[in-house]
Amino acid sequence: MKNKIAVFLTIILFAALFFSAKAFSEAREEFHQNYAVKADTEVKVGNVNGNILISTWEKDSVDVHAIKRTRRGHNELDKMKIEVTIGDVMEIKAIQRK
Repeated sequence: MKNKIAVFLTIILFAALFFSAKAFSEAREEFHQNYAVKADTEVKVGNVNGNILISTWEKDSVDVHAIKRTRRGHNELDKMKIEVTIGDVMEIKAIQRK
């Protein structure tokens, strides 16, 4: 009887660990777009959290590659939006909706 209880508790423990690991696994979504701009276009970047890498090249375009990540599930990813506007200035913003 004690052996059956130990096996039962072991199964419950592994199930709990499996489902908790799934609950806290990382959700991610990538954004990748290329925008044609004039050679002298000013670029402004606004970010909520995370790293920003900016490099230059000899093309009249801006390549935007963003990765949204969370450990709170895909619903949290939907709250974060990457917005790009092009006018006299190109603005790239990460906007978090509440």
